[in-house]
Amino acid sequence: MAWGTGARDRTSTAAHKARTARVLERDGYQCQLRGPRCVGHATQNDHIKNVKSFANEAEAEHDDNCQAACAPCHLEKTAREGVAARQQRRSRLRLPQGRHPGDLIGRAGSGG
Repeated sequence: MAWGTGARDRTSTAAHKARTARVLERDGYQCQLRGPRCVGHATQNDHIKNVKSFANEAEAEHDDNCQAACAPCHLEKTAREGVAARQQRRSRLRLPQGRHPGDLIGRAGSGG
């Protein structure tokens, strides 16, 4: 087994664990997402508005932006958000799809 880097991510903090416990308790341990593979019993904390959509990630860490989720629903939602983010990133990197200016030169003077 390899040793980790010792770095703490945002989900390993005591504050995040306490927030998860509060949200699960508040929602009665019932999944709020209710996707097609829902098992009903929530064990995870889902951010309603994606953490990456906030300019400051700390702003996302409020109970009112959280809901209880079962593992299958949370996994599915997270995957959808990842796909959407990748598509958005790719669309920003694409070159313009208009006609090349060189294609217009030969046609400008040809009237007949």
